[in-house]
Amino acid sequence: MHDLYCELSDRKLLRDKMEEYLADYNIRHPIHMDIVLFLDAIEHVVKVVRVISMGQGHCLMVGVGGSGRKSLV
Repeated sequence: MHDLYCELSDRKLLRDKMEEYLADYNIRHPIHMDIVLFLDAIEHVVKVVRVISMGQGHCLMVGVGGSGRKSLV
């Protein structure tokens, strides 16, 4: 089993990896997601991935319209 909680030691490496995943997504899908991955957005993605990786994991995304919830999920 993977360690779900670990310290983030290199934020640049995480940002680069997220940009790589986004570019890969845009290559594979006809509708591109042209989004800016700022640090807060990346932290939310990391949290969502952690939750849905857990057995029976689920979460509720709350925010105002246009805040990017659907894009992040």
